[in-house]
Amino acid sequence: MDDLSAERDPTRTERAGQLTARWAVVVCAVWAGIVAGFAAVWVASRQIGLSTWWLGAPVGGRSLPINLVPFIPGVLVIAAVILGARSVWSVGACAAIVVIGIGIGDLGRVTRLGIIEVALGVAGLLASAASWTGTWRQHPGSATER
Repeated sequence: MDDLSAERDPTRTERAGQLTARWAVVVCAVWAGIVAGFAAVWVASRQIGLSTWWLGAPVGGRSLPINLVPFIPGVLVIAAVILGARSVWSVGACAAIVVIGIGIGDLGRVTRLGIIEVALGVAGLLASAASWTGTWRQHPGSATER
């Protein structure tokens, strides 16, 4: 059953504000890519010997919870999609702003890695904004919202 026929189906279980199935896949894929992008930044940072603010120096760097900070926004968005949360697009937009902030923090230290981090955040922001078009709307004829 495609999204259009499901929209007309009165027995559908989706609620207004949830992502359609196709958009859920897109949002998960984009945010999984952002998480992978931060993993690549981590590896590149260690290989070239330049430290991001969240990694610290290669010897005696930051603690593990600080190292994982850039991964938290992506994991939260993916979890919101999997759990069927409403307004995933706004969760993604907030997460993208956090990712952009992480990148801005690195622009003065390791400019090229900071640019990559900001680009990852912008990609997340664009995907989250676009996913708003893929949310279920309340059917005009329905009296109550599911």
